[in-house]
Amino acid sequence: RLPDADVDEDVARDALERERRAEYRALAVRTAVALTVAGGQMAWMLVHMYGFAWFGWTWVHTVGHSPWTNVVLFALALPVQVWAGAPIYVGAWRVGRHGGTDMNTLIALGTSTAFIYSMVVTFAPAWLAGASGFEMTVYYESASAIIGLVLLGRLLEARAKGQTSDAVRALIALRPQTARVLEEGQEY
Repeated sequence: RLPDADVDEDVARDALERERRAEYRALAVRTAVALTVAGGQMAWMLVHMYGFAWFGWTWVHTVGHSPWTNVVLFALALPVQVWAGAPIYVGAWRVGRHGGTDMNTLIALGTSTAFIYSMVVTFAPAWLAGASGFEMTVYYESASAIIGLVLLGRLLEARAKGQTSDAVRALIALRPQTARVLEEGQEY
């Protein structure tokens, strides 16, 4: 090997490491936003369903039944669907345009269905008013929670891969720079 090859290899390795860390940070932010929104939506839905009457907070329960509740939940879920869930939808699109399916397809289909149905209930409930068997309930929190939990799984996977890569690099750094061969009592 030439000495310059080692330097170029180190520069390339450092660039890849910086890129991996930047992607990890971006995934961490998407995950945090999705899980925070989903947690808030779930808390709001629990208040909507049960209220906090046992604490004397009956006003929260009445606010939960406001007609604007679904609009607020929509406004919170929209960034999760569009921004935080973008890697999932992009992955589903890449596989789908070649006629295939994968986990991204399943997640995109499920969360989109819940989100779009909730949008119809929120903004055009008359479409479902005559349909029997349809409950006028929104599922924004479910779509947000699914996206958040999938992103959390990907974040944990990326973290594990990064730790494995670091451990392999540490092992490679332990290799000796020179080796001596001992053959028939002669050292080479």
